[in-house]
Amino acid sequence: MPESPDKKPVYAYIIKNSVYINTTVRCSNVCDFCIKFYDTGVAGYDLTLASDPGFDETCCQIDELLSPQIEGIVFCGLGESTYRLDFMERVAERYKGRGLKFRLNTNGHGNLINNCDIVPRLARILNSVSISLNAPDKTTYDRICNPAYENAYEAMLDFAGKCAAAPIEEVYLTIVDMPSIDIEKCRAIADKMKVKFRIRPYIPIPAAVDKCGDRCAK
Repeated sequence: MPESPDKKPVYAYIIKNSVYINTTVRCSNVCDFCIKFYDTGVAGYDLTLASDPGFDETCCQIDELLSPQIEGIVFCGLGESTYRLDFMERVAERYKGRGLKFRLNTNGHGNLINNCDIVPRLARILNSVSISLNAPDKTTYDRICNPAYENAYEAMLDFAGKCAAAPIEEVYLTIVDMPSIDIEKCRAIADKMKVKFRIRPYIPIPAAVDKCGDRCAK
């Protein structure tokens, strides 16, 4: 969605006591429940972007938002932040000395996206990582998340396992509380991996929304 001439793109925004980074417009999933298919953002922020934000422009907005009340930086916008691993590392390097904690909210496809194991690099900059499990099995995952990769579910679980074994303080697996999802089976996966488990609220998308056309045809 192109930005109007008078609209200032939102590259950084505040939720509670953290600055969130709207890292990229790209994503490897087209999830049935994703807010971007029926709204422009979260918490009153319009997070739609015409293109990926630059480093200097992002840091300028971060600087405007930092205050003694800010405790952390979260890489989480409407896209999948691991498309921009170098960008995340540069942001972390710039602000790590301020005593802030860093979290990544991700779909867990980072190793697929970057064609290598990125977890060691993430472990150097992150205090926590939240990974969208979303389903107890591949069939359900493929149906509701419409991934670009055939082996996305397996790769996401492998990524989560690598994060759990890495020196990252907190690792979460999360699901959206959709009526069709077996929450206890998902919780069992998190328990087996010895990571934390979190349930996110589900907001139904209007049925008329066309998310991805032929891209998601089964």
